[in-house]
Amino acid sequence: HQSGLVFRALDETSHLVKVDQIVNAIEQRTKVAWTMHDLRRTFTTTAERLNVGMHTIKRLINHKSGLSDVTGGYIVTDTEALRLPMQAITDELLKQAGISKELAA
Repeated sequence: HQSGLVFRALDETSHLVKVDQIVNAIEQRTKVAWTMHDLRRTFTTTAERLNVGMHTIKRLINHKSGLSDVTGGYIVTDTEALRLPMQAITDELLKQAGISKELAA
């Protein structure tokens, strides 16, 4: 998009501050009620079905390993290492939605 913003407000020129407007607009158009946590559950379930490791899933959804996860603290994952699993999840979600990669681009 020309604004350079990934998440835009409904006016498409300013950044998204409140997601309520977007959620309501989508619900009105699709007649499907949903929450942001529904999206997180769908994302993480899809990742798990694709055999993405739990540590990688946590990184992708911006969860930190707790103090009880000693081993996870030793794993160093850079952004580039997250690119392939993220693309696999994206491709699967598009497939499930019936959207070809070409249309999504």
